[in-house]
Amino acid sequence: TVDIAPPLLARRCIFGSGPAKKVTQLEPGLMLSSLLGYGEESKEEPKQTCLSVSGGKIQDMLEAMGDEEKKKMDDFSERLKEKKVKLDESHALNETTYLRFLVANNFDMDKAEAQFDAAVKWRADAKPEEANPKECSVAIKQGMMRFCGHGRNGSMILKGSSALWQPSEYTVEEFERMILYFLEKAIKQAKGNYQFVVLIDMADWGLQNWNMQMIYSAVTILQQYYPERLSKALLVNTPW
Repeated sequence: TVDIAPPLLARRCIFGSGPAKKVTQLEPGLMLSSLLGYGEESKEEPKQTCLSVSGGKIQDMLEAMGDEEKKKMDDFSERLKEKKVKLDESHALNETTYLRFLVANNFDMDKAEAQFDAAVKWRADAKPEEANPKECSVAIKQGMMRFCGHGRNGSMILKGSSALWQPSEYTVEEFERMILYFLEKAIKQAKGNYQFVVLIDMADWGLQNWNMQMIYSAVTILQQYYPERLSKALLVNTPW
């Protein structure tokens, strides 16, 4: 099992199959001297931050915030309220929304605001909340994506079966509507958790179960318009 923290999608994606193993995750800024066990230790106390908190529980994030983060969140919320935009209930202007965009941008308010503005414009054009099975009937009937209930922390679990995915049978546009349909439902059905988990079963996977354009589209949608929604992406029964 490998635990990595890529810039795309989520802070943690676990790849592998079989029983979970103990994983040591190194911080990106860890110096060689620390790895080798020598060098001066910093005498400064680490700043309190919510960036290391995972699990998708808004209250846990709020309690872990440092004073600087709280100040930025207050300022950011005022910025967004001034825009007077109308969003549906699952994407309302609240602490969860403010925090998601701030965390995704390391509390850079200008970048967070730019991403929020882009997401609002995209939602107005794409209308993801209106995605339904009729728009993606071929993709839905394949059964490659389905709901698998809730995790212990209340997050919704989505399961994808690679062997059932036949991307040649429909368009990229239909694939996108299917992804939006499942994303929107997963967010609305979560129990006290603003994130979801994706479990992808790679058993019997072959090249016919692969379309890079569709995968890129899904990654782009998640990264740009659903920041901090994906908690983990788990790949099991991998052929490597």
